[in-house]
Amino acid sequence: MIHFVVALTAEAGPLIEHYRLEPTFQTGPFKVYENETKRLVISGVGKERSSNATAFLHAFSGAVSNQVWINFGIAGHSSYPIGTGILASRISDLSSGLSVCLSDSNDGVCQAAPVLTVSRAETKYSGDWVYEMEASGFYHTASLFSDRSLIRCYKIISDNRTEPASRVSEAFVRSLVKRHLKALDRLMGTVP
Repeated sequence: MIHFVVALTAEAGPLIEHYRLEPTFQTGPFKVYENETKRLVISGVGKERSSNATAFLHAFSGAVSNQVWINFGIAGHSSYPIGTGILASRISDLSSGLSVCLSDSNDGVCQAAPVLTVSRAETKYSGDWVYEMEASGFYHTASLFSDRSLIRCYKIISDNRTEPASRVSEAFVRSLVKRHLKALDRLMGTVP
């Protein structure tokens, strides 16, 4: 089973349509969609919500260990072009200072880069990081019940210094995600 953890409904919508996921759990703090081989939870923004949603989906799925987990969503970078797909090679957390290397096996599906989880949208892009708000919470929790070789973090660059996050709309996010569905399919094929 492949488990997706996404923050935004706009990120989830194209995945739900592409994989023909049906709503399964629609009450409480999280919405879950699934088919025979995939499950998706919408976490909301932030590492705590991402962590909680990951734990929720794990329990909802019967607490089966060593399943595939993918955190998928948008992110910013100082100079990467809008629409660039990134596989996290490292996830670091700005507030805690914790950092972990991820499996770099993507068979050339997309570029790999370090990801930095921040507490609010980055506007200065002061380092050579892919800035986002959920990955460290997701990874910390997913690694409690799955081997790290089965955990991936795929981000799409939605903003940079010339095109700031304030210009990102729901329709724009949906269009970015739609352009990355084939790459996501290929990425899933690289997970052991």
